[in-house]
Amino acid sequence: MNFRSSHLCNSFYFSGDKNVRKPATLRGFTLIELLVVIAIIAILIA
Repeated sequence: MNFRSSHLCNSFYFSGDKNVRKPATLRGFTLIELLVVIAIIAILIA
């Protein structure tokens, strides 16, 4: 679980770099952020 979440964080930062240049990707970035938060909550509940 921890390895998976750390991998998500890494890709999260990488995509963040690209989103700084492309504002259109900001929406996708927000969706990914929501998915990560939901995944963390699901792990905490489980």
